[in-house]
Amino acid sequence: MNRIDPSLASADPLRLAEQIGQLEGHPFLHLDMEDGNFVPNLTFGLKTVQAVAAYADQELDAHLMVTDPGGYIETLLDAGVQRIAFHIEAAPYPAVYLNRIRERGGKAGLAFNCMEPVESALPYEDSLDYVLIMTSEPDGRGQAFNPRMLEKIRRARAVFSDRIEIMADGGISEERMDEVLEAGADILVMGRAVWGARTPGSKIRELTERAERRER
Repeated sequence: MNRIDPSLASADPLRLAEQIGQLEGHPFLHLDMEDGNFVPNLTFGLKTVQAVAAYADQELDAHLMVTDPGGYIETLLDAGVQRIAFHIEAAPYPAVYLNRIRERGGKAGLAFNCMEPVESALPYEDSLDYVLIMTSEPDGRGQAFNPRMLEKIRRARAVFSDRIEIMADGGISEERMDEVLEAGADILVMGRAVWGARTPGSKIRELTERAERRER
């Protein structure tokens, strides 16, 4: 089922509880965790995620843009985060983390920067539940959507079994979402498109209806 995961990193950091409430029962919430090392930006740390997990009713997925993903996994699972994706570039032995996540009952994902080929995850397919393809990177220009990543999504859909979900994350606007879904993505991470709306709850319902109409 196609779905939208609103990224909390685009919400107002001084009003997180209020902004989560504005989703009006939408069942998914995306947590971009950036450590200021693996990527130049800082979002929020484990204490904030623990507080969000204790407050929110949504299914939570965490995208770890960090240099040491192993230091986060247990705490996130203990907090109730259901899905965790870490960057294959940050893990010399990805299977260790993937298996740990799944053994604890979570869904395990591998994430890819724009330069990393999706084929590098094929040796770990049996331990994967989803892949996360970055459709933008910290570029000093507002992390604009990179249309060349559409071909990467198509490639991922071709090489992985249908059991593997494809999540696309980065700069996806209302204008771009249809072509990202058409390329083969199952889950769209959308931040500014949701939180920038006058009524985020109405907007997420509208985006979800659009995504569901394009089921592959």
